[in-house]
Amino acid sequence: MEKNLTSHILQSFLTHSLQAMEQTLSTLQSVQGQSVDELERQLLESKDILARMKTNKQGQVLQNLISVVLNADSDGNRILSDEDIDEIIRRLEGLHHVNIDDGKVRQTIIDHGRSVEAVLQLAKTVLTVSVDCHCNDSS
Repeated sequence: MEKNLTSHILQSFLTHSLQAMEQTLSTLQSVQGQSVDELERQLLESKDILARMKTNKQGQVLQNLISVVLNADSDGNRILSDEDIDEIIRRLEGLHHVNIDDGKVRQTIIDHGRSVEAVLQLAKTVLTVSVDCHCNDSS
């Protein structure tokens, strides 16, 4: 009888231990699942913030360029003279983190009819392509 009692106690202990381990494992799986879910949520949120930052940066660059081009058009006729183009290049070179090829900028403005509108449309196109390329690179 003592042997049965010992066997019963041992079986009971093992059953409780197994149940406790199962509960612990279940809790760990739940916590890990929550951690993964939280990481996924944070990743999606970070991607959204980055996309908004890129859009804001693009807008700031375009706004700066519009200001530079409009202010360089000294006579306000919306056609850029050689002096106006020189002023655009000088101002762009004065912007922080902006490196340009003076000859290419000058030739591009001339090739696009010297009009303020054509230059701004060209700039918008270049910025859009640049942002799209950067977005595709990070995917």
